[in-house]
Amino acid sequence: MRQPSPPSTALATEFESVFSELRAAMRQALLLHVKPSLGARAAARALGLDKSIGWKVFQLAFSEETRTPSTLIPGARGWAKVIESLRARGTPNPVLELLERAIRRFEAFIDEHRLARSSLDTLASGSDASAADARHMIRLRKEAADALAAVLGMRIRARVGAYVVAPTPDGERASIAGLTMMYGPERHVAGSPWPLYSRMFTWQHDERGERIGVGAARHDPLDPLVRDLSSPSIGDDELRPSPAIGSPGIDFLGRRPERREPLLLSFAEHLLAAGPLRASVPVGGGAMEPPETVDFGLPIGNVLDLVIFDAFIHRGIPREGDIDWTLARRGPREASASGVLRCEAQLERSATIDLPGDLLPLAPAYRELVARGAAAIGARLEDLEHHRIVLPYPPMSSRIVFSWPLPARPAH
Repeated sequence: MRQPSPPSTALATEFESVFSELRAAMRQALLLHVKPSLGARAAARALGLDKSIGWKVFQLAFSEETRTPSTLIPGARGWAKVIESLRARGTPNPVLELLERAIRRFEAFIDEHRLARSSLDTLASGSDASAADARHMIRLRKEAADALAAVLGMRIRARVGAYVVAPTPDGERASIAGLTMMYGPERHVAGSPWPLYSRMFTWQHDERGERIGVGAARHDPLDPLVRDLSSPSIGDDELRPSPAIGSPGIDFLGRRPERREPLLLSFAEHLLAAGPLRASVPVGGGAMEPPETVDFGLPIGNVLDLVIFDAFIHRGIPREGDIDWTLARRGPREASASGVLRCEAQLERSATIDLPGDLLPLAPAYRELVARGAAAIGARLEDLEHHRIVLPYPPMSSRIVFSWPLPARPAH
């Protein structure tokens, strides 16, 4: 017997997204009228649906078993009866609109890919395998982080890094703001100061030397620390300038014992006219050479429970192709890295500057940090596209890199 070919990872991932959205919307609607403990038949009666449709939507909303989604999806008439029943029972319009939108997206997914209902089960198996593999990777990285934290005696709950990129007024070069928030750094073992923050720098193949970012408070020994967006009263018993020659930055000594809250540290730097917006090779002058790229790297030099890396790209920045990203071993000092590492994270487009989970209370401070960074290089938040990577337990001594090809400079 011929076995069905496994679904592509992209298709299985897309199915997982639309199916999860549908389940969540159905659950939200049904919870207004029935309890999960009621059971499918009793719920069907309470909703005024026949046994078949009632069983499907009840299982869709509440069942933990999702390997056979083909058995849980009503047809077009069934969906209409479900919406009619929910509307008749006073379901709020926003809840109904959310459900109807999820149904339309799910049905559009099936139509776009010309899928038979029976093929949904194969997609679900691929989605489950993909999700299981992702959980396995996160578990392995957590075990590595736990071991390193025990050995090194240093750990940080979360780091949020961001670059804001905007064109100069003449449109020839890019200005850059580099922003960082660190939440909950802890020293568990006494010892020498631990390198915490490295200054932003630029490195270009066609220009000699490096340029170090400019902070906001040049007379502060802890510059580029943004004090009003950090924990209060940070002193030299917690942070100090790094004495390392050729590697300016900030070292961490430890959290002051009397602090009851996790330490919050914000940093901001910027460079005006930091690099060209177009490749140095004119059109037709080097067609056989690989395209030049712009790379923005976030080095992982500490044990982290979570890293969020944002790229805020001005819509006036010319790009030859899409924004891409890699997780790689840290190489030399230039932003680009080599040796790509396996990773389950996905590049996301976002319409907001929120922070997930336990970091949500920090969102207002982070939004203000990004707004100040944008203003420092002459940009506004509404002019920026937001791209994000969220990675639990990133490997230490790695680097996350955003990149895109530079458009060629027209020949004159």
